[in-house]
Amino acid sequence: MREPNDVETKDSLLNPVVDEIQVETGGQSNVEVTQSLAGSIEILKLLRVERTSMHDDRYEKLYNSIVKEYYTFLDPSVMQLDSPDTLHPEFVAFFDDESGQIPSLPMVGLGIYQMKVFTPIWCQKLIAELDHFQKWADQVGLPIDRPNSMNKYGVILSYIGFSLFFDHLLERYINPLSNSLFKHIGGGTLDSHHAFTVEYRAGGGEGETNLGFHVDDSEVTLNVCCGDNFQQGGLYFRGQRCNVHVNSNPNCTESFDYEHENSMGILHAGRHRHGARAITSGRRVNLIVWCRSSKMRAACMQIGSNNATCDLDENGYTHSSFVGETCAPWCGLWALHEGDCRNAYKPI
Repeated sequence: MREPNDVETKDSLLNPVVDEIQVETGGQSNVEVTQSLAGSIEILKLLRVERTSMHDDRYEKLYNSIVKEYYTFLDPSVMQLDSPDTLHPEFVAFFDDESGQIPSLPMVGLGIYQMKVFTPIWCQKLIAELDHFQKWADQVGLPIDRPNSMNKYGVILSYIGFSLFFDHLLERYINPLSNSLFKHIGGGTLDSHHAFTVEYRAGGGEGETNLGFHVDDSEVTLNVCCGDNFQQGGLYFRGQRCNVHVNSNPNCTESFDYEHENSMGILHAGRHRHGARAITSGRRVNLIVWCRSSKMRAACMQIGSNNATCDLDENGYTHSSFVGETCAPWCGLWALHEGDCRNAYKPI
């Protein structure tokens, strides 16, 4: 008879305990660290240390279960997309056209579109909720996972119950909008998201006051400045690139600096290289939604590439998700190959 391996043994021990937590958490206070809450958090910490990709779903489900059972929201309406205080009327109006056509958004930089998505009231409610959650998590000993390796502050919003909120935002609004603006890179087929907040505080170091030059793991990114009181800390953009050319210099149309405004959002391609300059005073909280297309990624993988890569095949020819091009048309280097830097953002 085969002996169980370490992973199987660990799973067999954890499964009944996790199941017990899901049925045994009714009626406990969200302030007092009860025995049941403490036990749930200890199991969560164990999964956090030991988790691999096979544990990610279990970790998120347990985290959600703990928050749902023990945390009391400061204002539950912050999770309601249809609340009158959530979406900005100007944003909703884009989708109320009887013709079904979405009006064009102002392009403040090459391939960077600006819009008011959420109301200032909702943005302040979100900040207050996050502060409230942080205080509660510190009190009960619940670890807070940061959204990525670059940011030292922030919250993954699906972990605290916002999954449906962003499911509906993506389906009703961002996907139709991206179909109009970013169809050539998978807009219109966006079907998953990674929504999180980042926070910058004056006087800190890398990842606290600023964010280094990078690209996003998304087809399309929504970035909304929720506030608070801050100075400086704008974004700088340097053009879209495939993986091969990601470290190349920007061409003559690609350098663009953007200054944040409270409750104002921008929509841009995930492969649009950018970074955040340091804030000089106060703090700034931004809501980021990485929007992804499984259809785009699967189609690109089928031809031996992906949505971010131009590779050389065995014959020395460049191939990408756009077969027959020297480089993908959304990559700024493709425009230079064409001999005209004004075509740096040329949808096919």
